[in-house]
Amino acid sequence: MTPRRAGPIPKACLVALSLGLVLLGGACSSPTYRYVAHSSTKTYLKVPRAWKGYDANLLDQAEARALENAGEPGPSFVDLAFTGAIQWRMAFDGDPNPQPAHAVSFSAAPVAEVRVRQLTDDERDRVNLASLRNMFFPYDELKAQADQEQLGRPLQANPPPTGAFQALGDKQLNLADGVRGNRLRFELRQGDEFFVIDQTAMLDGATKRVYVLLIRASESQYIQHQKQLNEIASSFTVKQKG
Repeated sequence: MTPRRAGPIPKACLVALSLGLVLLGGACSSPTYRYVAHSSTKTYLKVPRAWKGYDANLLDQAEARALENAGEPGPSFVDLAFTGAIQWRMAFDGDPNPQPAHAVSFSAAPVAEVRVRQLTDDERDRVNLASLRNMFFPYDELKAQADQEQLGRPLQANPPPTGAFQALGDKQLNLADGVRGNRLRFELRQGDEFFVIDQTAMLDGATKRVYVLLIRASESQYIQHQKQLNEIASSFTVKQKG
């Protein structure tokens, strides 16, 4: 029996085959983000897969070196006690040449740092949304000073920014299970350059823990990566149940 000679593959089949390969290739490609979680505190966020991650030990070492290089004293007993209350700390460096020093200073490329800390009994009695706003930077004081600077200036459609601070956004957060907090975005001048700070701080329903995500980048880098940085901030959440 003479075997039949195969004819040419129909064009429609070639198109379907090539489409299938494209879809298969897309399915096998690496995702842009990776999810990071801390199970005991039920804290979750996503970060760009290419960003370098640093754990608390590396960050503590980088901070100690930065203090030493600046000629400042090391951490006090109070500082050590505060650090001991931290249940989770990580930072993620968006610089093409990452190093832990970027995560403990103002570096141009984006950095995202997450901290979860147990509150003391005294802190639980005093903590409120204003406390969260001013955890790392004196936001309320800086904003009041900036507002005062604007007084007496002539009315302008696009008023100039202040010399050292500019508020960009202040949003109150109310999540499931009584988790509440705020998200601030503002600019700070460091030397000759402005840096954008995107800070999310939350309390759990029992007011036992504080959860903070601190994103920072130079103004130009923040504008360039704004969509990506907003994705990181929007992904930061706490799930107390389940």
